[in-house]
Amino acid sequence: MITRCLSRGALTKIVIPLLIQAPPIAAVEAMQVEPIGGWELAKVSGGLFLVIAAIVVTAAILKRLKSLHATHGSDIKIVDAVSVSTRDRIVLIEVDKQRVLVGVSPGRIQALHVFATAPADQSSFVDMVECVEAPLRDGRAP
Repeated sequence: MITRCLSRGALTKIVIPLLIQAPPIAAVEAMQVEPIGGWELAKVSGGLFLVIAAIVVTAAILKRLKSLHATHGSDIKIVDAVSVSTRDRIVLIEVDKQRVLVGVSPGRIQALHVFATAPADQSSFVDMVECVEAPLRDGRAP
């Protein structure tokens, strides 16, 4: 790629002086590399630990902010959710003190059942699904 950008004469004018200034191979071989001491290893390990700790703390803060943002100022609450298959879920949503059972697929969202009002006691999601399924098993519509 360099040869495309520079002419042959310009290339030799740059490369040859660099080769002349390069230290001889014997001098490069004679250079000694000092081993890494305990203090240098401790500094590198400490720096790595600080970077990993900063990543973990930042992820925890972002997760916390995301959950705070989702609950404050929103009239829609996800009460509970159950995975039916790898791609499909059943979600219980509360909107204006009314609960809606929703089926969620990758390309479709469908209301399965609308409850009149949200129950005063916190009954489990499984109990609510069973209340909807019981009439369907008997052949009656809810």
